Amino acid sequence: MHPKVLFEISVLGYAAHGAAYRTGVFRMVDQWARGLATRSDLDLLFSSLLDPRTSLRSQHYWSHSPVLSQRPFAPRTAARSLLQQVDHTFLELARKPGGSFPKKIVRRGLSEVLRFWEKRGEPDIAAVTSRAQIFHANFWPFPKAARKSTDTRFLMTFVDLINLVNPELSTDGGAFYREVLDSMQSDDFTVSISEATRQDVLRACPDLDPKKSFVAHLAASQDFRPVDSKQELSVCLSKWDLAPDSYILSVCTLEKRKNLNLLIDAFEAWASRGNSKTRLVLTGASGNAMDSVRNRLANSKIKDRVLLTGFVDDADLAPLYQGAVAFAYPSLQEGFGLPVLEALQCGAVVVTADNSSLPEVGGDAVIYCDAKNKDSIVEALQTAVSGTGRAELQRKALVQASKFSWEKSVQKLAEIYQLMGR
Repeated sequence: MHPKVLFEISVLGYAAHGAAYRTGVFRMVDQWARGLATRSDLDLLFSSLLDPRTSLRSQHYWSHSPVLSQRPFAPRTAARSLLQQVDHTFLELARKPGGSFPKKIVRRGLSEVLRFWEKRGEPDIAAVTSRAQIFHANFWPFPKAARKSTDTRFLMTFVDLINLVNPELSTDGGAFYREVLDSMQSDDFTVSISEATRQDVLRACPDLDPKKSFVAHLAASQDFRPVDSKQELSVCLSKWDLAPDSYILSVCTLEKRKNLNLLIDAFEAWASRGNSKTRLVLTGASGNAMDSVRNRLANSKIKDRVLLTGFVDDADLAPLYQGAVAFAYPSLQEGFGLPVLEALQCGAVVVTADNSSLPEVGGDAVIYCDAKNKDSIVEALQTAVSGTGRAELQRKALVQASKFSWEKSVQKLAEIYQLMGR
């Protein structure tokens, strides 16, 4: 008999807030859901049990995916379906530029409708959970009501515990991850996206059984690949007034743990060695380091050589990776380090830190540095840009990237489900 799995996709509904929310966690849940939906050895059921609005948006995402919608979504009701359409319409109108749509009024009205619906007919979480042998939660804590289903086994995905391990890098001091851990019980299963994260989880929650703790590495989208021609690459980069090999790139949400201020310091020191033309391009959505980055650049001698692009979608991001003379990612800690893998898959020369999960991703295909040492970053940049081993690193980059795939990641999940279903 095939394992019956309830796969929680609230992450996909939450990403309806905008493209900038479609970060690594979104990519993971989306790719896992798509891969699992096509398997014939699983009895799969999708659900979203986070909150009414996110649940509606999750169902909307599910219903508009030809792959995901092949599998059932629970619970589904006429009222839910109607509210989902209303919510989606409001969301699209509110995004429309130049309009005078009364966003606050609509949001308040919608909130009242959802509150009424919640009081009258909130889904019975225990009933939904009891429909499956395995409840696989992604990112958010297990709902307390799910524990009423005594015949269900529980699997939690961990992308990282960075805010708990290094609370100084977070805005909540690790409170969210503590809530996730507190929702677990000693006989639960876990799947982490790297061995480094798995070890963090076991240290933070020693009651968990290591034999029920697994790793399923992430992968990069196939959108990240070398552009076919130099002319095409030049055209793609021209929208930012960039040329191939004229810039060092870093891609990340602008957060404290990404170590961007020290990267800027290192770039400034590297540029002072006579590297007078190369630019630094920082790409990613705004985060808790945005103000400090802007303040750091305000009085910098190299401020005119630093470009903040904001969020860039995958179609434009791949050429940015490939066109960079080097990709720099001196992060203080990672749960996986997906941008490093994306850069490798585009054939980039990569500089990254030697901590946490990054060596798992980079292997012998990257140049490592001490993320807390400016001089170490400077020397790594120098080696990446002008070292004699660039061609060999570019060759190794594609070899290392080929070791990761969503097919392998999904296969690992399926093996975990089979084990749990015994």
